[in-house]
Amino acid sequence: VASYGVERVGMHLGLDGLAVENASGNADAFAAAVAAARSAGDLPLILISESPAAMKAGLDKAKGIVPLVYAASEANWQDMAAVAAAAKAPLAVRSSGDLSALATLADMVKASGIEDIVLDPGQEGLAATLGALTQLRRLALKHNVRAVGYPLIVFAGRGADSAGAEIVAATQAIAKYAGLVVLDHYSPAE
Repeated sequence: VASYGVERVGMHLGLDGLAVENASGNADAFAAAVAAARSAGDLPLILISESPAAMKAGLDKAKGIVPLVYAASEANWQDMAAVAAAAKAPLAVRSSGDLSALATLADMVKASGIEDIVLDPGQEGLAATLGALTQLRRLALKHNVRAVGYPLIVFAGRGADSAGAEIVAATQAIAKYAGLVVLDHYSPAE
């Protein structure tokens, strides 16, 4: 994965980072996975966990880089903000689909001292994701709503029923405002 690259129309394309998810819920297993990803190269990391304790264990194994902490939600934002602040790491803020709640949560995270924020509107499906991303950009640019003016992250596999659907979702996200696109699957052809 770290060595993958292709030249297309004079541009070098490759993967810009790795996402490590705490699917097991176990802090030790998560820390070991982060250490393995870290030893594979110097690619930036996104650490995904709902548990602040597991996130702290993962951040301890990511020494030497500053990963994106994913994610603060309404249920855990204070603890995740504290973990991200201690590591001086950027923090993603996730909503369950309510853009107003996302803006409020982003404001609360910013007020807690976190400056580097990434937004995840939490939508599933092409139409819902496109609508949310477009709304967020319009609010930020045309209506000067600063709480939604942060980079956007999209998980292309969320709601996709096949690898092909995931690629279509990733393509749409790239074309329509996503700053970060996370894929569930990797193959050079995709």
